[in-house]
Amino acid sequence: MDCSETRRQLLCAPEQAWRDLEDHLLKCRQCAAFASSLLRLEAQLDDATAVPVPDGLSARVLLHATLT
Repeated sequence: MDCSETRRQLLCAPEQAWRDLEDHLLKCRQCAAFASSLLRLEAQLDDATAVPVPDGLSARVLLHATLT
């Protein structure tokens, strides 16, 4: 597998591709750095989208749905 295919797979599914491409990533420092950077970005995006749900939100949604 070459670097181009490795990076394409990493961009499509970073978490899954990491396991599938381990051999190439162990041999290629540039792709390993790319994968590491991509996984950090994925983690940052997960953190950024983790919005706490206010207490009682589901009850308010259900109440609103029954009143309209």
